[in-house]
Amino acid sequence: MLKKTSFIIALCSALMLASCDPYKTSPGGLKYEILKDSTGPVGELDGYVLFDLLMKTSKDSTIQNTFEGGRPIPFGIFKPTYKGCILEAFQLLSEGDSARFIVQADSFFLKTQGAPQVPEGIDPKDQLTFTIKIRKLFTKAYVEEETKKMKIQEEQSAVLSEKQIQADSAMIAEYLAKNKIKTVRTPQGIHLDFKKVNNEGINLIKGDSVKVHYVGRLLDGTEFDRSGNEPFTLALGYGQVIPGWEDALLQMKKGEKAVVYIPSGQAYGPRGNRGIPPNSILVFDIEVVE
Repeated sequence: MLKKTSFIIALCSALMLASCDPYKTSPGGLKYEILKDSTGPVGELDGYVLFDLLMKTSKDSTIQNTFEGGRPIPFGIFKPTYKGCILEAFQLLSEGDSARFIVQADSFFLKTQGAPQVPEGIDPKDQLTFTIKIRKLFTKAYVEEETKKMKIQEEQSAVLSEKQIQADSAMIAEYLAKNKIKTVRTPQGIHLDFKKVNNEGINLIKGDSVKVHYVGRLLDGTEFDRSGNEPFTLALGYGQVIPGWEDALLQMKKGEKAVVYIPSGQAYGPRGNRGIPPNSILVFDIEVVE
């Protein structure tokens, strides 16, 4: 009798615990709990989503949180790649919805993110909690239309860019001819008028740390920048300066001086910069100090 009573108590306890579990399981095997349920269509495959995310370990350690002052995450809605994949979340929620999801750490990092290993300090078998709030959903049709618009804009921009390249090249050539200046021209259209040459030196290469003195002017002679008393330091090949600078410095050696003519496409282009109008050809006096 005692054994039978114990079995009934254990069975009732298990049923009570099961009834208290707030999580459901989606058709794709993802464990979830809806926190806020809004009306409207759910996310669509090949659509797009903006969402906030709070990702935690089972010990309540925060891995990522965009709710507190962070920007929402933009993401394409793709087909889940395995049973219980977090990607299914976006096909379960509507705009304005929020929900909590459970995914095993190794599945998320190795399968969803394609990482080579689970980050240090996180147990691969830990159950991660994802709290997601959908800010904005975009349909597949919207994404396709925006992609078409972007492609058209890129094609138009390419045409305008080619016209600007031709205009800049003609303007630089005219300026050099008028002032009887001989230059070395790079394939990118940068012109260098060497004022001091180091025949014994070795050309700079990407990765070099370089110190230079410089004066920057527009083609009409208007000065907009200079290095001052201390030389300007930069590392080549890391995008720290405009492309025209990188290209020019890769033609130079320590101790050399040159006047460099940079077409707008290799400088600030149609957006311009402080004190530099859009589509401006720039002229720099550059000296490689060390």
